[in-house]
Amino acid sequence: MADSAGPAFPAEAGTFTGLDTTPLGVPGLVVSSDDDPYCTVDAARRLADAWGLDRIGVSRAGHINSASGLGRSDFGRALLTAFTAGAR
Repeated sequence: MADSAGPAFPAEAGTFTGLDTTPLGVPGLVVSSDDDPYCTVDAARRLADAWGLDRIGVSRAGHINSASGLGRSDFGRALLTAFTAGAR
């Protein structure tokens, strides 16, 4: 579901291509950025739909990972707290 054919997709991320798209059967939440250079909003929505999960967009955060330099995320902490409490 990742946009592996896109020009910005890194060759090192090959394990993110061909993801299993069957429903997960466990609670989850897809959190994605609206301007991720490796995964478009449409791709994130398709993946969330295939997994049977909700998707939350976090506006323009770029690619969300530990190397992105995003720092502390109070919004992310609030999402985690709400999710673990059963709120969706």
